[in-house]
Parts: sequence; structure tokens; C-alpha cells
Amino acid sequence: MTATAPAPVAPLEAPPPELAQQRWDGRARLTIEGNLGDAMKLADVPRSATPGEGRPPERAAALLFDHVMASSGLNEELTQEEREAFLSRFVTEVTRQCAEDTSAEISSLDFMHRAGYILESQKPVVTAAIVRSINSAVLGFTTKMQGWMVHESVEL
Repeated sequence: MTATAPAPVAPLEAPPPELAQQRWDGRARLTIEGNLGDAMKLADVPRSATPGEGRPPERAAALLFDHVMASSGLNEELTQEEREAFLSRFVTEVTRQCAEDTSAEISSLDFMHRAGYILESQKPVVTAAIVRSINSAVLGFTTKMQGWMVHESVEL
């Protein structure tokens, strides 16, 4: 018995531009693709997720992150590695900005405003879920998640 080479994979045919656009427009967007600052505003954020009362900004940031991930459904969209990298970037940036603030204490409102901006700027630019969503739309090309992409954020 002789071994045969696997059949070549047919190249993905590109649909006509109008159909590709229709598929793109019809693709359900993931929460991570939206404005996470807005998602945070919709979350009923507990007081414990803001600094103060002996709570350092990094602890408040981690609590806020966990709350927004759970209330927005992002826990289901992100892999553990994506979530951990995002959390690290978020907490680092919140802590940096709070340390640079020269006022005695950051108000809860100011903290929430900054945190919304930081959530949006530090979110992953691409995730495994986005790759699956784009590929399932059959746009005439395929995307592939690379390991290094986990550490890339929207902010340049």
C-alpha cells in the first residue's frame, strides 16, 4: 500500500465585493469590538471598585475590571490568556495615571471616567473570538490568531 499525499486545499474564493460587504455588515459584533467605556457605564459598579477607604488604585482597578468583564459578558468572549494580559495592561495604566495625579485623592467620578478610557485603550486589538467571527462570515479570506497578538492593545 502506497501513501498518498493529502488532497490540496482549494483556495478560498473571494465573494463579489457586494456579497462580502453584506456578510461583513451582517456579522454579529462581539462586545470586545464595541466601546468598553460605554460597557463600563452600563455596569452597576459597586463602590468597592473605586479607590478610597484604604483601597489602593490597583486593587480598585482589578475589582472594576472583574465586575465589567462579568457584567458585560466579556468573560465568555476572552480566553484566560487574553483576559490576564488585558487585566495586566489595565491595572498598570490605571496605577500609572493615579500615581501621576497630584491631587490628594481621586474622586470616584474622575476614577470611573479615566477607567472607561483606559478599558477602551487597553483592550485587545484582536482576540480568538474575533478571529472565529470573521472567519465564519466567509469573506474570501481567513484570519489567524498569533501568540504575540494577546499582548497587543488598541492603543498604539
